[in-house]
Amino acid sequence: MTTDNLLATQDPTRLCTQREAAAYLAVSPRYLRESACPKILLPGTGAKGKPIVRYDPSEVRVWADQRRTSRSSRRTV
Repeated sequence: MTTDNLLATQDPTRLCTQREAAAYLAVSPRYLRESACPKILLPGTGAKGKPIVRYDPSEVRVWADQRRTSRSSRRTV
Protein backbone atom coordinates (compact mmCIF):
# COMPACT_ATOMS: atom_id res chain seq x y z
CA MET A 1 0.00 0.00 0.00
CA THR A 2 1.40 3.40 -0.91
CA THR A 3 1.44 6.28 1.54
CA ASP A 4 -1.22 8.17 -0.42
CA ASN A 5 -3.47 5.12 -0.26
CA LEU A 6 -2.76 4.70 3.44
CA LEU A 7 -3.92 8.20 4.24
CA ALA A 8 -6.96 7.80 1.97
CA THR A 9 -7.90 4.42 3.45
CA GLN A 10 -11.47 3.69 4.44
CA ASP A 11 -10.34 1.95 7.66
CA PRO A 12 -10.79 4.57 10.40
CA THR A 13 -8.90 2.45 12.94
CA ARG A 14 -5.66 2.26 10.92
CA LEU A 15 -2.96 4.52 12.34
CA CYS A 16 0.16 5.41 10.38
CA THR A 17 3.76 5.42 11.47
CA GLN A 18 5.89 8.51 11.66
CA ARG A 19 7.69 7.52 8.47
CA GLU A 20 4.39 7.03 6.59
CA ALA A 21 2.95 10.37 7.78
CA ALA A 22 6.20 12.19 6.96
CA ALA A 23 6.25 10.70 3.46
CA TYR A 24 2.65 11.80 2.86
CA LEU A 25 3.49 15.35 3.97
CA ALA A 26 6.81 15.34 2.07
CA VAL A 27 8.77 16.28 5.20
CA SER A 28 11.42 14.47 7.18
CA PRO A 29 10.41 12.25 10.10
CA ARG A 30 12.43 14.56 12.37
CA TYR A 31 10.47 17.63 11.22
CA LEU A 32 7.21 15.78 11.82
CA ARG A 33 8.35 14.59 15.26
CA GLU A 34 9.19 18.15 16.32
CA SER A 35 6.10 19.71 14.74
CA ALA A 36 2.70 20.37 16.31
CA CYS A 37 1.08 17.65 14.19
CA PRO A 38 -1.23 15.66 16.52
CA LYS A 39 0.47 12.49 17.74
CA ILE A 40 -0.91 9.42 19.45
CA LEU A 41 1.37 7.90 22.09
CA LEU A 42 0.67 4.21 22.53
CA PRO A 43 1.52 2.29 25.64
CA GLY A 44 4.56 0.09 25.30
CA THR A 45 8.12 0.66 24.45
CA GLY A 46 9.47 1.66 21.11
CA ALA A 47 13.05 2.44 20.22
CA LYS A 48 15.30 3.32 23.14
CA GLY A 49 12.48 2.78 25.65
CA LYS A 50 10.35 5.65 24.33
CA PRO A 51 6.58 5.46 23.71
CA ILE A 52 5.35 4.20 20.36
CA VAL A 53 4.18 7.17 18.25
CA ARG A 54 1.41 6.86 15.66
CA TYR A 55 -0.62 9.35 13.65
CA ASP A 56 -4.32 9.36 12.78
CA PRO A 57 -4.46 9.88 9.00
CA SER A 58 -7.52 12.16 9.23
CA GLU A 59 -5.78 14.39 11.80
CA VAL A 60 -2.64 14.53 9.64
CA ARG A 61 -4.72 15.72 6.67
CA VAL A 62 -6.54 18.36 8.77
CA TRP A 63 -3.27 19.62 10.25
CA ALA A 64 -1.69 19.87 6.78
CA ASP A 65 -4.75 21.69 5.39
CA GLN A 66 -4.68 24.20 8.27
CA ARG A 67 -1.01 24.93 7.65
CA ARG A 68 -1.63 25.33 3.93
CA THR A 69 -4.52 27.72 4.61
CA SER A 70 -2.59 29.82 7.13
CA ARG A 71 0.38 30.15 4.76
CA SER A 72 -1.90 31.17 1.89
CA SER A 73 -3.58 33.87 3.96
CA ARG A 74 -0.19 35.33 4.97
CA ARG A 75 0.87 35.65 1.34
CA THR A 76 -2.16 37.74 0.36
CA VAL A 77 -1.26 40.56 2.72
